[in-house]
Amino acid sequence: MISGKLSNGTIWWLSTNGQKIWIESKDLEKEKFKEKGYRTTDDRIFYLTNEMGELTTSRLESRKRKDAWIIKVDAMLDVYPELITEIKTKEIEEKKKKRESVSSRNKREIRREFKAPSMENKDNITESNDTVIKSDESIIESNEEGSNNIPKKPVGDYFSIDRPYITWIKDEIDKSEKGEMIISYKDLKSKMGEEFEEMDNFRIFYGLNKVLPTIGMILESKYVKRQSMAVIKKS
Repeated sequence: MISGKLSNGTIWWLSTNGQKIWIESKDLEKEKFKEKGYRTTDDRIFYLTNEMGELTTSRLESRKRKDAWIIKVDAMLDVYPELITEIKTKEIEEKKKKRESVSSRNKREIRREFKAPSMENKDNITESNDTVIKSDESIIESNEEGSNNIPKKPVGDYFSIDRPYITWIKDEIDKSEKGEMIISYKDLKSKMGEEFEEMDNFRIFYGLNKVLPTIGMILESKYVKRQSMAVIKKS
């Protein structure tokens, strides 16, 4: 479960589908939402006529007797933009733990599957060993490629100083009087290339902030009219 604390100590946790954030009801900072143009009632949060959150009973077993707000991620990131980096960092940590767990389990399976050839069949020892080695290599190769045997491109292939979109970003910043560019993540991903269009905004944010500082730039996020925008500027 991905969870954390806000600056005032409020406990939050991300829903299973990653679309909403739960927080303890007693800790909802209603004033922060009002400052951003949200309207809060006793058990609902609205932006204009759109419902953005509701007060309900927590589905977490350890908190089942406590009330909690469940609020759309976009609204929470609008009010608490610092959560963008925190959620992405925790997602990466969770994925790393899962990979380590899968790797450890597969190694145990490989060891169980290996059987020394019987001396009664000594003529087949070489052939048997070759088969075991090939089998092990196949398993390791499969694990490295990822689930469903779909090869994963190294992160460096996506976020690298040598990629063409870096030149495009530099040109756009140079043309700007303020030395910055504000663009929706949807348009940014389209400009970066087809392989980025299905990536989530968190990954784009995290990946670019690994590369842009090397050319004296940073990427920040902001919300404009409920739309997630990327702000790229000189650091």
